[in-house]
Amino acid sequence: MEVARSAQQWSFDTDPAEHLYTQIVFKDGGDYFFCQSKERRPKLDTESINALNPQKILRGHIWPLLEGGLTVCDDPTNPDIYIKKPRLTAYDSTPALAHLILQEARVCEILMQNSHPNVARYLGCYVQEGRIAAFAFSAMLRLLKKGRQEVC
Repeated sequence: MEVARSAQQWSFDTDPAEHLYTQIVFKDGGDYFFCQSKERRPKLDTESINALNPQKILRGHIWPLLEGGLTVCDDPTNPDIYIKKPRLTAYDSTPALAHLILQEARVCEILMQNSHPNVARYLGCYVQEGRIAAFAFSAMLRLLKKGRQEVC
């Protein structure tokens, strides 16, 4: 078991803000699971996580199927490419995250056809097993360094 992400959820409806729970997402083999703890900094060992009643995340709830018309990145291992993965701690037991990812892919396709020098160039979807696992963008670090040199 490998902890993939954890994030604290807070309510700002009160003063001071109130900690609601900590969401934990972990990977076991090829499957992802999530659970919640009332503790701000829960123990992340196997025994403690198993006591939190982890639930399996359905692949279709976080990674949508690739649909026609979306660009697939040719070389996602290229060091000049930034891979943007979904924030798994946003998972809420529904397919909402997958819908947002698919919507973002569609918007990125529009941006790719209407590029702007101040927006990272979208290179396509990173696809695994027929599902959108991430997005590929041109790495901006080199461009930021060049812009800084021109200003200085």
